[in-house]
This record gives sequence, C-alpha cells and structure tokens, in this order.
Amino acid sequence: MKDFSLQHIDNLFEDYNTNNLTDENCRIEINAMRNTQPPEQPTFFINQHDAKGQIRSKLKHSLRENAFSCIVLKGVIGDGKTHFLNHIHAHFKRNSQDFFIIKLRVEETERYKRNFIKTVVSEIFAKYYQQFRNTFYFLAKNSLSRQKGNNLDNELDVIRNQLNVSDELAKLLFKLSHDPDLEAASIRVLGNSYGKTELKLLEINELTSQDYLKVIQLFTEHSGEDKLLIIILDEFEHAYGLPAGARTVFFQSFKQFYDAAGPAFKRTSFIAAFTEQYAKGNKKEENIETAMWTRLEPHMVELESFTLSNDNLKKLLSHLIVRYEKAYDFEITKDMVLDIPKSLLKRLDVTHAINYRKAVSTLIIIMDEIRENRPYLPPKSKSIMPTRQVGQLDLFSLHFEEDPLLTQTPPELKKSEDSYSQLINLVRLDWEKSNEKIKKSKFKSALEKVLPEVGFSLAKLTEKSEDVSRIETLKENTLPFIFYISPAKSGKILVGKFDDCLNMKDEINLEDFAVMPKFCFVYSFESRNDSLINSMKLHPEIIDIGIEEAYMYDLLAFMIAEDIGLRENLLQRVRPIFDNVTATVRNDNEE
Repeated sequence: MKDFSLQHIDNLFEDYNTNNLTDENCRIEINAMRNTQPPEQPTFFINQHDAKGQIRSKLKHSLRENAFSCIVLKGVIGDGKTHFLNHIHAHFKRNSQDFFIIKLRVEETERYKRNFIKTVVSEIFAKYYQQFRNTFYFLAKNSLSRQKGNNLDNELDVIRNQLNVSDELAKLLFKLSHDPDLEAASIRVLGNSYGKTELKLLEINELTSQDYLKVIQLFTEHSGEDKLLIIILDEFEHAYGLPAGARTVFFQSFKQFYDAAGPAFKRTSFIAAFTEQYAKGNKKEENIETAMWTRLEPHMVELESFTLSNDNLKKLLSHLIVRYEKAYDFEITKDMVLDIPKSLLKRLDVTHAINYRKAVSTLIIIMDEIRENRPYLPPKSKSIMPTRQVGQLDLFSLHFEEDPLLTQTPPELKKSEDSYSQLINLVRLDWEKSNEKIKKSKFKSALEKVLPEVGFSLAKLTEKSEDVSRIETLKENTLPFIFYISPAKSGKILVGKFDDCLNMKDEINLEDFAVMPKFCFVYSFESRNDSLINSMKLHPEIIDIGIEEAYMYDLLAFMIAEDIGLRENLLQRVRPIFDNVTATVRNDNEE
C-alpha cells in the first residue's frame, strides 16, 4: 500500500487533466475565484515550486518513517494558502483508499468546547467509523488475557499495562470487548460523539484530553493499514479572534496535541495555514501562544508572492481561459488574449509583487465583460501591438494614454459601476472580519430588508418569531413562509443547522395555521456538501435556498446602499432567488 500512497504524494501537485474537466466543475471553480474565494477543489497551480517540494518531502517522510510531520504554510493575505489546503484535501480525498484525511476550521471546535484534540477524534470517528470501530474492538480483544478464572481487576491491569492507558480508558475498552450490548455506546465515547446517556450506561467518567490523545495514537498505530493520517487546519489565525477563555483552551489543547504527536503518533501529518502577520506569536511576554509558536516556527513553509511576469501571466491566463471557455461555452479569441493583459495592467496599475487572488479575480471579471459585450479595453497603447502570443508580450513596456474613442461607458453608468464595486468590496471586507454570530445577525437583517421588496411581508406567526435563526413572513398576505437561515461556512456545521431547521418545523403547531406554512432553508451555497444534499432529498418539503456568495454580498449591500439607482440594481440581481421560491411553491400546488 505504501508504494501507491507514495505515488499519490509524488503526483500531488500535477495540473489536472483538462480533458477531465466538466462544465459544472469549471463554473464552480471560476465562480469561487471571481469572488476572491479559493475553490473547494482547485485544478491548477502557478509556481510555488519550493513549497510544493517541501510539502511532498514532509508527507513522504511521515509515511516512510512511520513518523509525525508538521507543515505550516505562511504567506500574506491572498497568496493562496487556503488554495493549497483545499487542493491537498481534494487530492487525497479522491484517493481515500490509501489515506485518512480530515479538514478542520477553528470555528468547528466550538462544538467540542474549543478542544482541538477532541475535535480531531470526533472527525476521525465520523469519517472513518468502520476502521475506527474495528481498530479498537480488535485492540481490546487482543490485549486481554484469556486465562480461565481471571477477574475484572486482572483484565483491567492487562489493558492498562499493555496499552499504557488510564483507568477510565481501560474500563471502556474492557466493556467494548466483553458486552455486545455496550459496544455501540463504548465506540461513541471513544469517538467523542456521545452524551450523558452513554456515560451513565457505561458507568464511567468523561475521558480527558490525555485519553483522547491516546485514542489518536492507538488509531495511528493499530488501524491495520499503512495509511497516512493527514490533519488539515485552515486559517489558524482565527483562533486569535476567540474570546480570551476560549482562545486559551484552544491553544492549550493544540500545544498538548503537538507535544504528544511528535514522539507518539505514527504516519501522521499536520498541515496548517497562517496569515503572515500572525505567524510570529506574541514576543512581548512568555505565554501559551509564544510556546506554541516556538514549536511551529521550524516547520514553516513560506509561499512566494505572485509576480506579474510574462511567464506567470501566460501560465495563469492559459489555465483560466481553458476553464472559462468550458464553463460558459464561450471562445476567448487570440485578439482577446492580447487585450486582456493590457486591461489587467491598467486596472491593477502595478508591475511588482501583487495579490494573486486579486489578479485571478480581475482576469475573470475582464472575461465576463468580454462575454457580456461590456467595455473592457484600456485606453489605447502608444505603440501598435503586433498579433502574437501572450507569452511574447513585454508587459512592462506597455504605456497607456487616454483615448476618448475607446471610452464607451457613459459617465453616469461608469459612476454606478464604480459605486457598486466599492460597496461590494466594503461589504465583503466587513463580512470576512465578522464572527459567526455577527454574520448570522447581518444575514437576517439583510433578508428582512429585501423580502418586503420582493413580495413578502414580515409577520409574527409563532411565539419564537424573534429567533435570530428564523424569519417569518406572509406572501400575498395569506401564505405563510418561515425562513430558517444559516451563513455557516463549514459543511458539517451546515448539516447540523439543517437538522435544527427540521426540529423547528416539528415544534410548530400546524393547527394554528389556516394555510399550511412553507419552510425554507437559506444558507451559503458554497458550504453545500453531499451530506446536506442527501438530507434535503429526504425532506423535499423544505425549500432549498442556497445563496451563492456573490449574491450574499448583493443582499448585504442592499441593506446599506443609499443611492436609489444602486439599490434598484442590487434588487434586480437578487430578485430571481425569491422568484424561484414562489415558482417552486406554485409548481407544488399545481401537482
């Protein structure tokens, strides 16, 4: 198995075969990059040769030497850290027969009281239940003496001594192996996916972080397969945004994880990403964060900033054009290829190291303008450009001057477009720095502003109408609609929120309504995953309103826009979302 796994690591950063790209995959990838978001499944990379080599080397070391390795991607905002992590996750997920891989965000630790160790265990348990169950069942069985007459204390001593575990963990493994009726409860506690019922049934105390570190260690040693366990943590710096108490718990548990992993974990690699400004810790005082950074600094892999050179732009354009043409069935001609760099340079007004994310987003927006027959050319160059490939273009010799004949946009339209871009950028920046609680509040407020404009009247239909997660309305003054909202970025959390939506529906007394209410689940489309899709298929009575990020920003912008023309423009952009809702209801009624 190791040979196959090593081959997958060697192939980690190979560009995706364009023949295998589908229209849908291309649209998803292009849409994410247009909105300056890293795609969930990136299909190409530009440069970063050193970083790629270091990542491959560390992963191979973990696998070959049965050891723990740590990789910390460091870069400025927009350098592509999350792009790297998403690609690594997608690549190994496609080859999951040879790897264990989990991907976490700091926000997801909230469910486990900000304990990083317990979050990791619960993710392994959820994703690899059968391997997890088999590992601990056979481990417990094989550790016990089968001599006739052995009593409970002797059996527990065998487990404690052979596996070097605590009393509580020994009791749990004993019950797992001896009582079939307790097997399910025992496994759930081992996987940190339990409640008070399981603890009471098993008559044990809660396991500690140290116990769960042992669970991870035993899993890496005894899973029965030479698989590499990869643990990915994106945007580690979000931990600094936690309240003081929660931040301390998170950093303490992470430090505890790291200190245990080095000497004890087998075939395990931890990969994280930091924005550069946070990647040094607080040097002014000795604390848990400083101690953590002292351990992580030797493992930092620095990403190089994107430079707008001829070669880089040629590579970037070639990747984007292939995907854009497939996504929209639209040809980018050779003449357009020559015009795009000129438009890019004029807009960015730089020729040194720039934000990779911004360069990609701007190129896609230029292609949008070409496809939609909107003005996209910069003022004419002083020199006449021969027809040649973009790779031969000397980007740094281009000089632009104003040419009124090429300025096709009327002043009032240009002002409107500029105002829109500025407002969306303002909204996006504000949204990115908001925590989850504030995001939900803003999302609800934005919807409450827009819904009356598209035919819904806000109403108090239940006793819990003030719940921040729901909006209650009437359509045409008679048809009740209840919207359950969640801006969660994590697919796992979103599945839980859909369950909460179902619970809300079940709690409502339908006899109070003369007309049966319609229930809608409103969420971030980019967070949609297979689990959510499957849950929704089981509950077709819940209207699916997945809002793409671009339209999310339009909703938020409408809430604060003051210019009448701009508000109307924003309203027209989001109106189809709600037209589709009423069309769905109409079709259901006709059936």
